[in-house]
Amino acid sequence: MDLTGNVAEWVVRSFPTSTGYEHVMKGCYWSGCYGGSNPSCKFVNPAHPGTFRTYEAGFRCCTEAR
Repeated sequence: MDLTGNVAEWVVRSFPTSTGYEHVMKGCYWSGCYGGSNPSCKFVNPAHPGTFRTYEAGFRCCTEAR
């Protein structure tokens, strides 16, 4: 059930963000997302440029609770 968190994934931005970076990170942690949002598959973190690197970025499997 906890498929929303613990790994973030780089994706191409599909809508404008305040930072204007070409990529955003999707994903967050089981305890919450950046900025205090609730964990969800749709969460987007636009706070980092594409050159940002972290061991927490990879791929994710995500589905919303039914």
